[in-house]
Amino acid sequence: MSQILKEKLMDQDIYSVSIVGMGKNTGKTVTLNYLISLLDPLTLGVTSIGIDGEKIDNLTFTPKPSISLKKGTVVATGEKTLKEFTSSYEILEGTGIFNPLGEIVMVRLQEDGEVLLGGPERTTDLKKIISTFKKYGCGKVLVDGAIDRRAAASPYVTDGMVFVTGAAFSRDFTRLVGETVHRLNMLTLPQTSISLEREDKIQLISGEEINFLPIKSALLADQLIGYFKGDRENLLYIPGALTDSFLQKIVPWIKKGYKIGIIVKDGTKVFLSPKAYGQFTDSGGKIEVLKSCKPLALGVNPLSEEGYGFDSTALVNSLQQLVPIPVFDPLK
Repeated sequence: MSQILKEKLMDQDIYSVSIVGMGKNTGKTVTLNYLISLLDPLTLGVTSIGIDGEKIDNLTFTPKPSISLKKGTVVATGEKTLKEFTSSYEILEGTGIFNPLGEIVMVRLQEDGEVLLGGPERTTDLKKIISTFKKYGCGKVLVDGAIDRRAAASPYVTDGMVFVTGAAFSRDFTRLVGETVHRLNMLTLPQTSISLEREDKIQLISGEEINFLPIKSALLADQLIGYFKGDRENLLYIPGALTDSFLQKIVPWIKKGYKIGIIVKDGTKVFLSPKAYGQFTDSGGKIEVLKSCKPLALGVNPLSEEGYGFDSTALVNSLQQLVPIPVFDPLK
């Protein structure tokens, strides 16, 4: 499995990889460390979206695994985190990008050590930093998604992602497997054949017509109903988040015979429960994306810090039967 995963990571079309977790304590840091070891001796760039790598969990007050990096790794992090580094480092440059931990600086480790990551909070800034890694000879960039910050997995930001799930998400084995598969399905929704000139406005596509709607937010779903046409397919593009409450207002119109589909920018904008998604698609609705995320693998952590857990082999095998990407336990 390690060789298969390494081959996926070394794909020439994959420069930046995000590591995104289902939630707190699902094993994201352990997975990040595993990927770092797999890519050795390649020079890596490492950053995060938000802060991660703290020694004590802020919610459970239990010890957390440290992020361990190799000598020569280039790190982009808020300058106040540098005091937590256990290794010496060389400051390469300031980026002019700031977060609550100060200016994000590019540093190169001069020896192996543990770090605290405090990367950019905005995806636009993250894209700039990923590009900056190239001039320092980084062969790959790993982005720690930090506390369910799925925005890092956007195909507009990183080239691929490793998704991580774990027992901490649920004590119920069946629910854990089902929710994990659902989250992956939402991140990998099919890509539409429609191209849009603008991606920042709510639009209704009916046949050859593309109309910008005078509605600022999908939260105002009730105002959309009057624009749907009953004699043709209605494709609604939403630039923001797609939620259960929005779909629940659309489903009754589909049941009346309206053909309604929804397009979102990418799967990181989709926040749907399995129930809401099922009701919408079972009624005849469809959801597509402008650009699909690219999952490379699924990491699992069968143990919870609360003391319960599942059999690793059973969890890996159950998920592997349901997803088309490699499933692995980084500690096996």
